[in-house]
Amino acid sequence: MGWTFSAHFKLVRAQRELIEKNTARNQLARTDALTGLANSRAVEEVLGAEFKRSQRYGIPFAIAMADVDRVKSVNDEHGHPTGDLVLKEIARTMRHSVRETDCGGRFGGEEFLAVLGSNDVEGGRVFAERWRQAVEAIEVPLPSGEMPSTSIGIGVSA
Repeated sequence: MGWTFSAHFKLVRAQRELIEKNTARNQLARTDALTGLANSRAVEEVLGAEFKRSQRYGIPFAIAMADVDRVKSVNDEHGHPTGDLVLKEIARTMRHSVRETDCGGRFGGEEFLAVLGSNDVEGGRVFAERWRQAVEAIEVPLPSGEMPSTSIGIGVSA
Protein backbone atom coordinates (compact mmCIF):
# COMPACT_ATOMS: atom_id res chain seq x y z
CA MET A 1 0.00 0.00 0.00
CA GLY A 2 2.78 2.43 0.78
CA TRP A 3 5.46 3.78 -1.53
CA THR A 4 8.83 2.21 -1.28
CA PHE A 5 12.01 4.13 -1.75
CA SER A 6 12.75 2.04 -4.85
CA ALA A 7 9.41 2.88 -6.49
CA HIS A 8 9.84 6.58 -5.70
CA PHE A 9 13.36 6.54 -7.10
CA LYS A 10 12.13 4.89 -10.33
CA LEU A 11 9.35 7.46 -10.69
CA VAL A 12 11.74 10.37 -10.22
CA ARG A 13 14.18 8.87 -12.73
CA ALA A 14 11.35 8.34 -15.27
CA GLN A 15 10.21 11.95 -14.82
CA ARG A 16 13.75 13.22 -15.31
CA GLU A 17 14.17 11.14 -18.48
CA LEU A 18 10.85 12.43 -19.81
CA ILE A 19 11.89 16.04 -19.18
CA GLU A 20 15.23 15.44 -20.91
CA LYS A 21 13.55 13.83 -23.94
CA ASN A 22 11.01 16.64 -24.20
CA THR A 23 13.80 19.22 -24.00
CA ALA A 24 15.73 17.43 -26.74
CA ARG A 25 12.61 17.16 -28.90
CA ASN A 26 11.86 20.86 -28.47
CA GLN A 27 15.45 21.68 -29.42
CA LEU A 28 15.16 19.55 -32.56
CA ALA A 29 11.91 21.31 -33.48
CA ARG A 30 13.72 24.67 -33.35
CA THR A 31 16.92 23.64 -35.15
CA ASP A 32 17.63 23.46 -38.86
CA ALA A 33 18.69 19.88 -39.57
CA LEU A 34 21.28 20.76 -42.21
CA THR A 35 23.10 23.66 -40.58
CA GLY A 36 22.46 23.25 -36.86
CA LEU A 37 21.34 26.90 -36.70
CA ALA A 38 17.94 28.04 -35.49
CA ASN A 39 15.21 27.24 -38.01
CA SER A 40 12.72 29.76 -39.38
CA ARG A 41 10.20 29.08 -36.60
CA ALA A 42 12.78 29.77 -33.90
CA VAL A 43 14.07 32.88 -35.69
CA GLU A 44 10.53 34.23 -36.05
CA GLU A 45 9.94 33.71 -32.31
CA VAL A 46 13.11 35.64 -31.45
CA LEU A 47 12.21 38.35 -33.95
CA GLY A 48 8.76 38.72 -32.38
CA ALA A 49 10.22 38.93 -28.88
CA GLU A 50 12.81 41.53 -29.95
CA PHE A 51 10.08 43.57 -31.65
CA LYS A 52 7.96 43.57 -28.48
CA ARG A 53 10.99 44.46 -26.35
CA SER A 54 11.85 47.29 -28.71
CA GLN A 55 8.31 48.67 -28.60
CA ARG A 56 8.10 48.46 -24.83
CA TYR A 57 11.54 49.74 -23.85
CA GLY A 58 12.65 51.67 -26.92
CA ILE A 59 15.69 49.42 -27.36
CA PRO A 60 16.64 49.17 -31.02
CA PHE A 61 17.41 45.92 -32.79
CA ALA A 62 18.65 45.15 -36.25
CA ILE A 63 18.08 42.30 -38.63
CA ALA A 64 20.38 41.15 -41.38
CA MET A 65 18.94 38.91 -44.07
CA ALA A 66 21.30 37.14 -46.43
CA ASP A 67 20.76 35.26 -49.66
CA VAL A 68 23.53 32.92 -50.78
CA ASP A 69 24.74 33.53 -54.32
CA ARG A 70 25.06 30.73 -56.88
CA VAL A 71 23.96 27.79 -54.69
CA LYS A 72 21.55 26.63 -57.40
CA SER A 73 24.36 26.48 -59.96
CA VAL A 74 26.57 24.55 -57.50
CA ASN A 75 23.70 22.10 -56.91
CA ASP A 76 23.07 21.73 -60.66
CA GLU A 77 26.73 21.33 -61.63
CA HIS A 78 28.16 19.41 -58.65
CA GLY A 79 25.18 17.90 -56.82
CA HIS A 80 23.20 18.78 -53.72
CA PRO A 81 25.73 17.32 -51.25
CA THR A 82 28.25 19.91 -52.45
CA GLY A 83 25.65 22.69 -52.23
CA ASP A 84 24.78 21.50 -48.72
CA LEU A 85 28.44 21.68 -47.76
CA VAL A 86 28.53 25.32 -48.91
CA LEU A 87 25.43 26.09 -46.81
CA LYS A 88 26.98 24.35 -43.77
CA GLU A 89 30.15 26.44 -44.11
CA ILE A 90 28.13 29.65 -44.40
CA ALA A 91 26.23 28.61 -41.27
CA ARG A 92 29.53 28.01 -39.48
CA THR A 93 30.66 31.54 -40.31
CA MET A 94 27.35 32.91 -39.04
CA ARG A 95 27.73 30.99 -35.77
CA HIS A 96 31.14 32.61 -35.28
CA SER A 97 29.94 36.07 -36.34
CA VAL A 98 26.88 36.55 -34.11
CA ARG A 99 27.13 37.38 -30.43
CA GLU A 100 25.82 34.89 -27.88
CA THR A 101 22.87 37.18 -27.24
CA ASP A 102 21.91 37.33 -30.93
CA CYS A 103 20.05 34.76 -32.99
CA GLY A 104 21.32 33.52 -36.32
CA GLY A 105 19.32 31.05 -38.31
CA ARG A 106 18.48 29.52 -41.62
CA PHE A 107 15.31 31.17 -42.80
CA GLY A 108 14.78 29.25 -46.01
CA GLY A 109 16.64 27.19 -48.56
CA GLU A 110 19.46 29.67 -49.25
CA GLU A 111 18.40 32.45 -46.90
CA PHE A 112 19.83 33.23 -43.50
CA LEU A 113 18.59 35.77 -40.96
CA ALA A 114 20.35 37.29 -37.98
CA VAL A 115 18.40 39.07 -35.24
CA LEU A 116 20.80 41.47 -33.55
CA GLY A 117 19.43 42.70 -30.22
CA SER A 118 20.39 46.11 -28.85
CA ASN A 119 21.77 47.17 -32.22
CA ASP A 120 21.00 50.03 -34.56
CA VAL A 121 21.34 49.95 -38.33
CA GLU A 122 25.05 50.82 -38.14
CA GLY A 123 25.69 47.90 -35.79
CA GLY A 124 23.79 45.70 -38.25
CA ARG A 125 25.99 46.95 -41.09
CA VAL A 126 29.15 46.19 -39.12
CA PHE A 127 27.91 42.66 -38.46
CA ALA A 128 26.88 42.18 -42.10
CA GLU A 129 30.25 43.30 -43.45
CA ARG A 130 32.17 41.10 -41.02
CA TRP A 131 29.99 38.13 -41.96
CA ARG A 132 30.22 38.87 -45.70
CA GLN A 133 34.02 38.89 -45.50
CA ALA A 134 34.03 35.62 -43.56
CA VAL A 135 31.82 33.99 -46.19
CA GLU A 136 34.07 35.20 -49.01
CA ALA A 137 37.02 33.50 -47.26
CA ILE A 138 35.29 30.09 -47.32
CA GLU A 139 37.00 27.48 -49.42
CA VAL A 140 34.86 24.48 -50.32
CA PRO A 141 36.68 22.17 -52.71
CA LEU A 142 34.46 20.84 -55.46
CA PRO A 143 34.75 17.25 -56.73
CA SER A 144 36.60 18.67 -59.75
CA GLY A 145 39.26 20.12 -57.44
CA GLU A 146 38.37 23.74 -58.17
CA MET A 147 37.66 26.15 -55.31
CA PRO A 148 34.71 28.37 -56.26
CA SER A 149 34.19 31.65 -54.50
CA THR A 150 31.29 31.95 -52.10
CA SER A 151 29.35 35.13 -51.55
CA ILE A 152 26.16 36.40 -50.02
CA GLY A 153 24.02 39.44 -50.52
CA ILE A 154 22.89 40.96 -47.21
CA GLY A 155 20.18 43.47 -46.45
CA VAL A 156 20.13 45.22 -43.07
CA SER A 157 17.24 46.93 -41.34
CA ALA A 158 16.70 48.32 -37.85
